[in-house]
Amino acid sequence: MNETGQKQKTKAGSESKTEGRSRTQDKDEIFASRPDCMSGYLTSGGYLNIALAPMSDHWKKMKKVLATEIVSVARHKLLQSKRKEEATNLLRYLLVF
Repeated sequence: MNETGQKQKTKAGSESKTEGRSRTQDKDEIFASRPDCMSGYLTSGGYLNIALAPMSDHWKKMKKVLATEIVSVARHKLLQSKRKEEATNLLRYLLVF
């Protein structure tokens, strides 16, 4: 919002949208391009997970799979019944004691 309380409008193809995308990509690269360390290597099983892997094509592929397959809205909806079932099981277990 600007000083008068009105929302600012931007076109879909404007530079600010493009700049926002590049800033996000820059942050990804900065976060993932940290130096290698022995503890990161050992805890990630040789940099095989997305959290500690250095920036590379492998990291980009893992990030894409994570975003589209693992933490997607469709997967969340698919597993809703399982989460509900597990919550019920936990409550039953706690109420027995």
